[in-house]
Amino acid sequence: MQPVMILARLAWLRLWRGRTKWVTALLAILPPCFAALLMTEKDDAVEVWQITLFFALRAAVLLAVAVHLASSVGDELDSKTYTYLWSRPMRRSAVLLGKLLAIAPTVFAAFALSLTATWLVVFQDQAGANLEWLLRGLAAELAVVIAGASIALATSALVPKRPLAFVLGYMMFLERLEFVPFLQQISIAYHASAISAAHPPSFVVGTATSGVIGILVLSTFWLGLAIWRVENAEYALPDG
Repeated sequence: MQPVMILARLAWLRLWRGRTKWVTALLAILPPCFAALLMTEKDDAVEVWQITLFFALRAAVLLAVAVHLASSVGDELDSKTYTYLWSRPMRRSAVLLGKLLAIAPTVFAAFALSLTATWLVVFQDQAGANLEWLLRGLAAELAVVIAGASIALATSALVPKRPLAFVLGYMMFLERLEFVPFLQQISIAYHASAISAAHPPSFVVGTATSGVIGILVLSTFWLGLAIWRVENAEYALPDG
């Protein structure tokens, strides 16, 4: 556990010294701004919240996680720290788990603030009476962060060269097929919609319990695949 904590601290320092934190900050600003615009066109606060949260979970949160974690292995290859780190007396997967431990709570905290601001913008003086919407939204956000991080780490281990392009392709293709019945179970957005209860009226989802189970299954599969791959792969260092 100690190597994971050390690498988590290193990843956290890299995050705050790097530029990707501004991407997350920009993405986190979008939901309350989007909600404020919708409020000028729609009178139904619940509808505005559902539309905004659906957009935030399936796009902004997933993209933020991908930006930070999709290059977890590629960054070590590019900076040529890969051989040094993995020659230490620790499991290779500690690199991935350390980055997960540093990034996932940070992204969750950023969007928790974003969704809370969105909730206040939408419900205003009725916010207290609509607290359940916020709580379900935060639970769904946590689910998206965990599952999205697992997919991003698996991608970093499987496709270390241009992993972000692969994750974006996954988001643009598979995460847009949540309306197809036989593909719904592999969609993060589908399970997040069940947890949050924020989705289009025509979009039939399961219960919150089934959503949680679906997220756990997806996260376990992708994180397990990431760990298996990184423990067994022989990566070549970039030329030069």
